[in-house]
Amino acid sequence: MAAAEVDPLLANCFLPTSFYRIIRNIRGPCSGIIGRSGTGKTAILERMKLYYTGFVKQMVNNLRGCSDNLDRDSIIKYLVAESVIGGKLVPPSKQGGAIMDFGLFDTWNALYAGGTVPWDSAYSGGELLESQAYTANYEQVDAVEAMGWDYIWLGGGHFSKQASMDPQVLMLAAVIAERTKNIKIGSSIHRPLMKLAGEELSERAFPHEKYAFDNLMLDDPFQTAEQVSIVDQVSHGRFIYGAGARSRGSDERRDYFFEFLEVMKQLWTEEHFSGFEGKYYNYPAFYESYLAIPKPYQKPYPPMLLPVDSQESFVPMGTMGYKIAIGAGSSTHNIRGSAILREDVKSYRKAWIDAGHPGEPTTVVRIPTLLADTKEKADRQSNELMNLARRYFSGRMGIGSTDAGAASPDATAEVNLFGTAEEVVDKIEALREQYSTDEIMFEVNWTSSVPREVVMNTIRILTDKVIPEFK
Repeated sequence: MAAAEVDPLLANCFLPTSFYRIIRNIRGPCSGIIGRSGTGKTAILERMKLYYTGFVKQMVNNLRGCSDNLDRDSIIKYLVAESVIGGKLVPPSKQGGAIMDFGLFDTWNALYAGGTVPWDSAYSGGELLESQAYTANYEQVDAVEAMGWDYIWLGGGHFSKQASMDPQVLMLAAVIAERTKNIKIGSSIHRPLMKLAGEELSERAFPHEKYAFDNLMLDDPFQTAEQVSIVDQVSHGRFIYGAGARSRGSDERRDYFFEFLEVMKQLWTEEHFSGFEGKYYNYPAFYESYLAIPKPYQKPYPPMLLPVDSQESFVPMGTMGYKIAIGAGSSTHNIRGSAILREDVKSYRKAWIDAGHPGEPTTVVRIPTLLADTKEKADRQSNELMNLARRYFSGRMGIGSTDAGAASPDATAEVNLFGTAEEVVDKIEALREQYSTDEIMFEVNWTSSVPREVVMNTIRILTDKVIPEFK
């Protein structure tokens, strides 16, 4: 019998979901029937039959040859030690990090006098409290920094402050980088304003999107590269550049965006910019040797994360070797529903592997999240949130938006991370297996409709009872 300690090995071993489920079942429901007898061992082995996968089956067979005089802790030690010492699994140091990472998705949510939002039937015209909203959002940032979360992801857009107060994602990222010391900071997303020759915005676009498209100057890769470099330097290498072009199935617009990224990569990696000739961008080489842009802290440049909405984009993203973010559950980025999304991720993974990119193609999942200490309370708060979300999305559909939610908020609600800690742990395990995800973006204020005290309680439960299960 291997004499390894249980908890340190559990904390430092990259184990599949089935293994954790086995360990939890031994420690939990089975604990009352496990003793120092053959009956106890037999009960464990019968329980494990439900979870046979590869190395587990082999270890169970080995256990059958052991003495009947086994207690629960000895069996746990044996299973964990075999998974590491036997070389059947890979420690996280060789996988590039912990088993899973977790981040807060934050659009710098608005706050209204009276505590209700404009799409709530109880709203009575309370004014937008901008200064108080900054204070409340900083409290969330400070909380996840203090609690040791891995990331904070910032979303937002121009001219829309009804729910979000973050029109300048890169600027806010720099502010948060200065305020924090450990947490990684990602843009989710920075959307450079781009316009093809003769392009017209869809009539179904939001009014604020149309105003920006019609009136703002286009973003250029030089200035964006400079801004990203500054954020990365201020954060000492804690920045992840998440960006999107809202291509929604347009091959030309997607290629335009990819070229935008290629110009930035060249600016970051060349000591003296040698010029760029492309289909959409053409720049001469720098005129003199002293010409340069700031270089990022991370070499060759910060990691990139690209969100995927349209079904047509999964294969190109895999072929190009970009890590992707997807929306699950009732996320506004889960447009076609969960069953189709699973197939899309399979297509992405195949394209990645076929292109010969190194490493494992994984995804980041953004998903609505609400937890409570009891099932009764979680169900009540989730129902209240779903009612507000229906009103929120009906307003979007009323102006013809193409971004009016998922297949529908109700069609995918069962996938949302709503419930008790135990329920959410099981749902995350399912997400990991279905979408090859190694990171979850918890959208704890989905549709900006969640009371702040509920948001903070969700963050607390995630920290205390959910995240440790995957570390």
